[in-house]
Amino acid sequence: MKREHYQEIVDREIEKAMVSMFPHGAGQTNHTRVQHWLDVIAKRAFQQGRAWALMGLMTSEDVAEHFGVSKRRANALIKHRHERFAVGMQFGNSWLVHRDELSDLAPDDKYRARET
Repeated sequence: MKREHYQEIVDREIEKAMVSMFPHGAGQTNHTRVQHWLDVIAKRAFQQGRAWALMGLMTSEDVAEHFGVSKRRANALIKHRHERFAVGMQFGNSWLVHRDELSDLAPDDKYRARET
């Protein structure tokens, strides 16, 4: 799923809170209602953020396929970028990155597989 989908879910929760607290578009509300709705929105944002993070994880095999390089080269790329820029993370003997970090991993053309 796209990032916008997760943001839309949070935005809908915010809109629901605003309509509940201000049914006529303006007015006053009390501390308890605001605190309740802020708690609801924070929980929804956390859930959606966690879902986005998990759904966007890629293994070094996925990265290798995406860039057309070997798994060994993908591991080396991720390890190097991790050491220099904190991109990705090591999980056991494997490397994981998020789709958002792919632009930071793009290998030089000299490392891409040659097409014949």
